[in-house]
Amino acid sequence: MEKDNIPFDERLFTSKQAMEILQDGKTKFYEEDRPQLVGFLDGNKLKFTGRSIRALIQKKIEAAGTATRDVSKLTEAAMQARACKKAQVQAEGDAA
Repeated sequence: MEKDNIPFDERLFTSKQAMEILQDGKTKFYEEDRPQLVGFLDGNKLKFTGRSIRALIQKKIEAAGTATRDVSKLTEAAMQARACKKAQVQAEGDAA
């Protein structure tokens, strides 16, 4: 069976690959994510199942869904600050 034909859930991933998939740095990966993944030692390499990586991603998505915040006010405030700064720079240019 070709490697590309193996479904994600049935594949095995090294620590480095799992960190890339989860977009984590080493500290976060080893302290927070690794304990939640199903893995085993294959010689001297730690390997994780695709199924457990997918489950962790789903868990993070669900947790983020309940902890979302309204960023529209932050965006509006940033736009106002930018417009104010632009006006200030323009006024200084006109005064010179």
